[in-house]
Amino acid sequence: MNTMGDRLSFLIKELGLTKTKFAEAIHVGQPFVSKVCMNAAVPSDRTISDICREFHVSEAWLRYGEGEMLVKGNRNEEIQATISEILADEDDAFRKRLIAALCALDVDEWKVLEKISQKVLENTKNPDEQ
Repeated sequence: MNTMGDRLSFLIKELGLTKTKFAEAIHVGQPFVSKVCMNAAVPSDRTISDICREFHVSEAWLRYGEGEMLVKGNRNEEIQATISEILADEDDAFRKRLIAALCALDVDEWKVLEKISQKVLENTKNPDEQ
């Protein structure tokens, strides 16, 4: 992957997105994304920043091919990104319904859920780890 276009094409494929969906996420047109992927156009600094922010991509990797492709965010950033994705789901999607149900829990119900999840985790451990 010698060029930014090569890296962008690789990123889009790794994310499992179409160029259209990718373009929508960063608020540019699909033809522009195609041109960048073919090295026929160069994205602006702002577009590069948008790509890096939206998809947690290292700017050094995108621009120069240096380092790791993805930047690991802190826990709050990861939760925020996941919630943003879920909010874009259809209203009847399982993930959205599950988050809505969790939002309706009171403090005592959260404690019960925590106990249940601890039991589930204990039961899924490898017998050698117990």
